[in-house]
Amino acid sequence: MSQLTGKADIYTDGAWTNTSQEGSSIEGIAGLENTPVMNSQGKVGGYTSKPVPGVIKFNALHDADFDIANFKGDGISLVFACDNGINYGMASATFQKAESLDAAKGLIAISYFGDIEKLS
Repeated sequence: MSQLTGKADIYTDGAWTNTSQEGSSIEGIAGLENTPVMNSQGKVGGYTSKPVPGVIKFNALHDADFDIANFKGDGISLVFACDNGINYGMASATFQKAESLDAAKGLIAISYFGDIEKLS
């Protein structure tokens, strides 16, 4: 039986990023979103497609050394390294937002967008 992804390490411009084991995700991994279209008989008559950007999200640990300036900008290289050996990357990611700071857990949710490619 093969191992499924259980956690991921995040590398920002080649440096390991201190993140939580929970909350790392990739959205838009296929770069495409299909939407079903219903016909007059209530059945799927077809679908429409549209491109969607890749988004990598993670929860950074918010400690005394955390500086949001280290994460802002564009042209950032990101690697989403899964614990099953599969890695995904964004060669030229753009900072999207720092979504929230959960003070009770010491986590700040950060997201980037760009083109996702499988690295290994």
